[in-house]
Amino acid sequence: MGPNHPPAPQRRSTAGRVGDQLRDPMILLLQGAAVLSAVLRDWSSTAIIATVVVFNTTVGVLQQHRADRVMAELGRLSAPTALVRRDGVLATVPASQLVPGDEVVLASGDVLPADGVVVEAHDLEVDESPVTGESLPVPRREDEEVLAATRVTRGRAVVVLTRTGAASSLGRIASLIVGVGARPTPLQRRLTRLSRLLVVLVVALTVVVVGLGVAQGRPWGEMVLVGLSLTVAAVPESLPAVVTIALALGAHRMAQRHVVVRSLPAVETLGSVTVVATDKTGTITEGRMSAQVLWVAGERLEVAGSGYAPTGEVRAADGAPPPDPVALGRLLRDVVLCNDADLVRDEDGEWSVVGDTLEGALLALAGRGGVDADTVRSQWPRTGEDPFDHATRAMTSRHRSADGQTLWVRKGAPEVVLRAVGGSQGPPEQVLAVATALAGAGLRVIAAADSADGRAWRLVGLVGIGDAPRAAARDVVATLRRAGIRLVLVTGDHAGTAGAVAEQVGITGPGAAVPVEGHELAAVPPAQRRALTVVARVVPEQRCTSWSGCRRRAKWSRCSATGSTTPRRCVAPTSASPPGAVARRSRRRLPTSCSPTTSWARWSRPWRRGAASTPTSAPSCSTPCRAAWPRWASWWPATWSASRSRCCPGRSSGSTCSPTGSWAWRSARSRSTPGR
Repeated sequence: MGPNHPPAPQRRSTAGRVGDQLRDPMILLLQGAAVLSAVLRDWSSTAIIATVVVFNTTVGVLQQHRADRVMAELGRLSAPTALVRRDGVLATVPASQLVPGDEVVLASGDVLPADGVVVEAHDLEVDESPVTGESLPVPRREDEEVLAATRVTRGRAVVVLTRTGAASSLGRIASLIVGVGARPTPLQRRLTRLSRLLVVLVVALTVVVVGLGVAQGRPWGEMVLVGLSLTVAAVPESLPAVVTIALALGAHRMAQRHVVVRSLPAVETLGSVTVVATDKTGTITEGRMSAQVLWVAGERLEVAGSGYAPTGEVRAADGAPPPDPVALGRLLRDVVLCNDADLVRDEDGEWSVVGDTLEGALLALAGRGGVDADTVRSQWPRTGEDPFDHATRAMTSRHRSADGQTLWVRKGAPEVVLRAVGGSQGPPEQVLAVATALAGAGLRVIAAADSADGRAWRLVGLVGIGDAPRAAARDVVATLRRAGIRLVLVTGDHAGTAGAVAEQVGITGPGAAVPVEGHELAAVPPAQRRALTVVARVVPEQRCTSWSGCRRRAKWSRCSATGSTTPRRCVAPTSASPPGAVARRSRRRLPTSCSPTTSWARWSRPWRRGAASTPTSAPSCSTPCRAAWPRWASWWPATWSASRSRCCPGRSSGSTCSPTGSWAWRSARSRSTPGR
């Protein structure tokens, strides 16, 4: 059966990594030059070339060792354990030692170590966003399956493990990574072509020089030595060192921003993105529930603040103070009292939830509205409750103050709460219409009501809770658009939620088409698939299907995700980045990488300063078209030109440029230039 951890690529030995460095085409060329220098007894040149080879190899191997060491330390820090019942005895064991048939006891906050079936459940809800992308907790009952890497957000459960290790859902996703061989990056491809060109030119030039010398009556031996000397002199010994130093400096700057670069050539790929395929939950959004919209006394209020920190404010849609602070105070009091969660702050100042994440979002809402949860609970201690049940979809609590007043509070699904409520905030149809509109915006809607006797209920208000976009998400999307980068949102969440988030951050505009769902991808024609902007309800294996459309449309593209929602069959790992890096992939399936987290846009800026300022995915050109260049300049890499990230106007031959030019310009020119 093996240990309970996902399959991982086999780690390369030091000797293997040294061999990889020495097999680089430019290094092979330098090794040949060193041998010729030794034959000519030019010991100074031999020493210089050997130093360059050793330096290049050492830097590359050390960078890989350093990245592996960091990743190993992170793995040791996050080594999970599980509470297991074996032979009736509870014991805490490392998750790697679990086997099918073990009974795992779970409580709120625990992460499932493997796939299993629920045999006992008490008000169980599970956060499946790491696997499916679903942003809201999912209820699970007895005899239902739960997946590895998901987290219990509410209740308790006993799960019998059925699949562990590579056989689990997480292992199947990880297996998509294993076996994907590393492919050369665009820089490596260019250097390989340059090396081959140099070999051909040097050999041809040497033959010509030797032939001319012999034709003039020079001795053969003398001309052979001249030819060998010319060969050594024509080799650019400093080019590999310059490239390595530049990449190492880039890796160092990225390390200062908490990005671990596993392969130096991956640094060069970061500035060439034209398409970014991104996950939603935890990438575009915070991955934490928070109250975003309130409906109190017939007015819509907005909530400012992020995460579970009880800091922020509640204001009207126009930024003014709430028009009815008394009604708002009642709502905040009620969502605190009818609540079993707690907010805790760790030593680093980060706030987290003990209990259900939705209830934690309500506590954070109360703090943003100026209500202290501990004070309210001490003024109204709980004397009874009807716990939340998935059948009734509501929770009721009873409280009594110090002066003998009784207060009943109920919260739950709007349609359930409204059955017992009169028209205190308008007709039920009007309230349900407001709740439906909030749900259509991708929010989980919770209604709150209270009563003095448990019979005559009055609606207090509605709360719209969702996974809010990150504060910088909209600016990031705008920056990518100005750089000529197109963003594609690929998520496992609902289509309505995905579309709402995409519109909020600017990926799509108002009135955009309904997102395509994963089960519809197979029926979408390839031409339309390449134009998709939002794809929802996809399973991890389907992400490669939607990604293939991006690869064919883009010159260079990138996949960004959190957790395990995105399988990396479509990528070859080149970097791991907390918080994120951008790598690329061409329509010819060059390698790229997936980052565990998301602030990828900061890496697009340093390479994009020359990009067009118009927010469009097809920037216009303000420089002459490459097709007008001399024919001898057609091989000149567009990366070295000042006209990067532009296109040639009036071209019908497909001469669209990637941000670094690449072969797209050159191939377009060769098709359209007479005589080529």
